[in-house]
Amino acid sequence: MSKCLASRVAIAACVAVAAAGCTQRDPRAISELTPALEPVVHGNNEFAVKLYKAAAATPGNLFFSPFSVSAAFGMTYAGAASSTAQEMRDVLSIQADDAAYHQEFGALIADLGGAHEGRGYELRIANRLFGQKDFAFQKPFLDVTSTDYGAPLERLDFTDPEAARTHVNQWTSDQTEGKIPELFGAGDIDAQTQLVLANAIYFHADWKLQFDPANTQDSSFFLANGETEQVPMMFQDGKFRVNAVDAYSTLEMNYADDELSMVLVIPAESHTLPEVESNLTADALQGMIDGAREEEVSVGLPRFKLDARLPLKDLLEGMGMKNAFDSEAADFSGIADTSAGNLFLQTAVHQAYVQVDEEGTEAAAATGVGVGLTSAPPSLYADHPFVFLIRDRLTNSILFAGRIEDPKDLAF
Repeated sequence: MSKCLASRVAIAACVAVAAAGCTQRDPRAISELTPALEPVVHGNNEFAVKLYKAAAATPGNLFFSPFSVSAAFGMTYAGAASSTAQEMRDVLSIQADDAAYHQEFGALIADLGGAHEGRGYELRIANRLFGQKDFAFQKPFLDVTSTDYGAPLERLDFTDPEAARTHVNQWTSDQTEGKIPELFGAGDIDAQTQLVLANAIYFHADWKLQFDPANTQDSSFFLANGETEQVPMMFQDGKFRVNAVDAYSTLEMNYADDELSMVLVIPAESHTLPEVESNLTADALQGMIDGAREEEVSVGLPRFKLDARLPLKDLLEGMGMKNAFDSEAADFSGIADTSAGNLFLQTAVHQAYVQVDEEGTEAAAATGVGVGLTSAPPSLYADHPFVFLIRDRLTNSILFAGRIEDPKDLAF
């Protein structure tokens, strides 16, 4: 089938994180990692590390939301078939059967993003389908995306692609508190687009133990090439969960309510960040977190703000998700009857924003996929290239991942 006959679908995922404080709260429905949820979380985290390592092959600072990408592509996977579905399953590290995967992932999304009154942090998650107004979608696909992912179908007219793009981008901006104002650029959505699948996440939290701004001072950050940069470094002494092996140490810093945290992966002096990254796995990382113990430590962390964009289509194709982006090989017959033209993913992009300061963390990310058709405590200073994660401590879900190689241009 020629590309000119192929219909297209676009998929978007957005994430925002910021700092806030609340009072008495309602408990979450999911308070621990259940046996039914475990394969979904484990698979998502495996995908998070795989995507991180693929993106980390290009030098430079990095930030993205693997959870957002998983959610957007999880909905897309609901409409995939044959070898297209198998490739997506392999790349996304889906370990449960399809029904359980969608149901449990959907339950996790609903719980994380639920309206929990009085939480010490804010975490909202929204899903949405934007479909061509006269396009016929398969009911089972709409049932899964609506029931499991809470993604209603909104009809648009993609024959006016600029108006449709503006509408989807406005939804993205609204869901991320304006942090991702334009997910889809000019040309990402066109008259052949039949569907946009969108995921948006907004997270707002203070540190449990905030840094005193009076202790922030310009300090040296040691680059991989041996040079140094002066950056605003935040310092505090406190009790944090830490763990150390020969190659690196982990430091977990909780946000308010102790349900979410940032985990820093800091290479030892005798090891480089690429060495640590090459040996990083979801299981090794979880083992380090599980083995951490609370200690009185002196912490140093750069204050930084970062905008980042991933070439998601290239990364996923390189990881093995090839058929989905091929107008002739793609099989998304679960989304719609393709007798009039094949559906394929025309693009996949991811945009993210993060700000880390004395009060807490503010971040945003968006994914777009187009388918066609002692006297002194020991110290842990992040004063050289390091990895950082934001995770849900109750289920071990990795929500965000990134690294800082050179914070020179990230200071504020």
